[in-house]
Amino acid sequence: MRGGLLREVAGGVVDLLWPLPQGCPACGRASRGGRFCEACRRQLGFPPVPSCPRCGLPAPVAARPSGLCDVCAAQLWPFTRLLAAAPYREPLRGLLHCLKFRRERHLARPLGEFLAERLAGRWEGAEVAVPVPLSAARLRERGFNQAQLLAEAMVRGRVPVVEALRRAPGGARQSLARDRAERRANRPQLACVRQETVAGRRILLVDDVFTTGVTMTACADALLRAGARSVTAAVLCRDL
Repeated sequence: MRGGLLREVAGGVVDLLWPLPQGCPACGRASRGGRFCEACRRQLGFPPVPSCPRCGLPAPVAARPSGLCDVCAAQLWPFTRLLAAAPYREPLRGLLHCLKFRRERHLARPLGEFLAERLAGRWEGAEVAVPVPLSAARLRERGFNQAQLLAEAMVRGRVPVVEALRRAPGGARQSLARDRAERRANRPQLACVRQETVAGRRILLVDDVFTTGVTMTACADALLRAGARSVTAAVLCRDL
């Protein structure tokens, strides 16, 4: 609790010293409140093809009567469905890199608002938003959890954002994995540390990028073990 308060205060100081740029985060053109401009918003969506109703991956609906992609047809995810705002490609890839690795936390607001815009009307019924956690070491190094900032900007106070999950020490970072096979083998160990906030409730689990689903699966499993009624996953980007 104390560490979270200190990070919040520090983040507020950063926002005062380096206020939000007023241009579009992607192209720099004039835009209202530093949001994505109309032209960039039109370019950031998924291709106009049918997508898997469970994980959002573009998949020919004629391939299977259910419309599910091959992965979802073969695997039962612990989350009810995955909601993704856009494919993991430029300029969102670069903006997320700046947020996470260059600590440009002012980008969390326009990215979270874009996430809210793209998923509007699709996560109603959720009672608690839970960000995917960083390891304690990574959180100290970065100073903030980008998933928490995205969740707060996305829900805008409509539901509480609760740091209900904790990642166990050890394990390699997913971002350093050489390929998808290595990512799948590197399953993080997570525990729910706020069981009273998730038990019996519908959870919105928020992260920045979905690649193999290993981290989301571990988080959803931990929430369900803690008594969550259901878990809906929401991400800014879906790695295709």
